[in-house]
Amino acid sequence: MAIDRDVARRFGLGAVGLLWLIALCSIIWWPWTGVSPPGTVQLVHWANGHIAGDPVLLNAFANRFNAVERRTAAGNLIVVKPFLVNSGQIERELISRIQGKGGIRRDLPNPTLVTPVAEHWLYDINDTADSAVVETGGAKSLASSWIGIATFKDMAECLGWPAKDIGYEDIVALSADPAGWESRNTCARSAWGRQPRLAYTDPNTSSTGRTVLYTLLSIATGKPPDQLTLEDVAGERVVGYLRRFQAQVDHYVPDTLLLNCEIFGGPDYGHFFPLAEDNLVKLYEGTIVQTDPSLVASLSLQSAVWHAHQQYGDDLSARGPGRAHPPRRAGGGQLGNR
Repeated sequence: MAIDRDVARRFGLGAVGLLWLIALCSIIWWPWTGVSPPGTVQLVHWANGHIAGDPVLLNAFANRFNAVERRTAAGNLIVVKPFLVNSGQIERELISRIQGKGGIRRDLPNPTLVTPVAEHWLYDINDTADSAVVETGGAKSLASSWIGIATFKDMAECLGWPAKDIGYEDIVALSADPAGWESRNTCARSAWGRQPRLAYTDPNTSSTGRTVLYTLLSIATGKPPDQLTLEDVAGERVVGYLRRFQAQVDHYVPDTLLLNCEIFGGPDYGHFFPLAEDNLVKLYEGTIVQTDPSLVASLSLQSAVWHAHQQYGDDLSARGPGRAHPPRRAGGGQLGNR
């Protein structure tokens, strides 16, 4: 059967036109669907709530990067996709995946970069997995946040603030005194009660709680956290110091976000709260929960440490030795008050 050349020509032109239309629609449609074009290199970034939970930080950085449409040497589009994953969850997810158990959260793709609040999570991950799951060398810090002791202004002033910064030793000494607040009879209020109330977050799930634990070990041994050894922390004097501190804790909470909400209860709930300074700002702004505006934070040279919020490269197939490593200690000079 003979093929009509005119029909064939029209059919061919129609097919070419349809292909061009599909290509044009794909160019217009991809940016609006939120779906990346085929061949796109996706950099999945798991980051803690301090960085990923604030729209002006990691999400804004990612949007700015993606808007430039950077490409690989082969011409593939690079797209950064941030995910909010808290530090403890980063550890559990990576260990579960490296052990072949799969992800705990099925909606999370394997990460290219991870940013826990503090670097000690990553050393713990590598040590637990006995593998270099995360490349810890040469990491860059996205932001830094100091950890201080938050309390209410009249209580802080009763302990000598702002002329004197408040440290953990002051709180332990006040709690250990049988008279408690009554020992400060010139300024203490009867509404506070006799016993000072200390809140603490679980170091197994809270970055702040874990960092404060390293700080307490540092105070007890007289050594910087990054020089601590297993022999140091197992010593009778150190264990006794931690037990005395633990005996003064009135409220244990799983993480700092829940602690922020509990602070809403004011002095009836607690008097002293280990807290990152950006959390204090959010409390002032009412971003987390509206709280007592008299809440202040003291950063003493004895007790202040900082969270680096560094980004680390991840390789779930890597194998190598790991080691535990505590956070950096604040160094040099008087840190002042916040």
